[in-house]
Amino acid sequence: MDEELPLKRPFKQHESVLVYDGPILYEANVLQVLCDEGTNETRHYLVHFIGWNRCYDDVVPESALLPRTPANMALAERLYEKLGQKRAADDDVGVVARNEDVDSSSHTASTASVSKDEKEISHCRGLETVLLQVDESDPLRWFELPELLKRTVLDDFEFVSEGEQLYELPSRVSVSTILHAWARHRGRLQKADAEVAQKRAFADSLQGYFDAALGRMLLYENEQAQYRRLIASQGNKAASELYGGEHLLRLLVKLPWFLEHASVTERELQELSLLFQDLCRFMLRNGRKYFRVEDDHALETTGG
Repeated sequence: MDEELPLKRPFKQHESVLVYDGPILYEANVLQVLCDEGTNETRHYLVHFIGWNRCYDDVVPESALLPRTPANMALAERLYEKLGQKRAADDDVGVVARNEDVDSSSHTASTASVSKDEKEISHCRGLETVLLQVDESDPLRWFELPELLKRTVLDDFEFVSEGEQLYELPSRVSVSTILHAWARHRGRLQKADAEVAQKRAFADSLQGYFDAALGRMLLYENEQAQYRRLIASQGNKAASELYGGEHLLRLLVKLPWFLEHASVTERELQELSLLFQDLCRFMLRNGRKYFRVEDDHALETTGG
């Protein structure tokens, strides 16, 4: 076993630590110790990731922290090398595809296939053309959601629109948190500053699109009243700080529409599609943490 167990003690404010984010350990400082008064619940910590902007600060459980010891620093390096090797192996097919001439057959092979008998989506208010009716030769096809995320979109529709239920807001894990976690996670694997900057820029752009589009394009009718109440009571926060994973998926579904109206070249679309696909894989791996659509405790009826 190549992991050192964390010390069984609370961490202190200003302490230097290592923090698990997925399979990787990041260097961080403890900004604040968070725990419910009068309880023995697991402590949480507000941490700042060293070398990252303050907007990437995050609240993590005590189980995600390790003391910053030589042994744990060595563990961090081993995990980084191990994941880098896995990523290189996973990307072999993608590298070959990127080095080939751009044509419809190669890009069709790099995206998930679309099932002709996918469960009832014709009633999903505009999602049909994005989820199914995409021209094989259209570069926007590269922005196709994986099948499991499509099912989450459909489950979200059934819960909110057909089931007349609302998510508890603000979300426990916000759109902003998800995007920044992805950018931080992917950036840890990149050695080139330009690639790291590209991922951060993509995350920032998606967050900007989300803030601008949520109230006008991403809500079902029965969510509008909740949205108005939330914005009125949380006026100092952006929508991306209040809404969660299901609403981010709604934006990703509509991303081809946004790109169709943007001035981008086919080569730029290809580069963006690689970031899009990587973000989708990250969300799939963290689905239990990011999606609440099947969590009854996260739902409230629209009548409330």
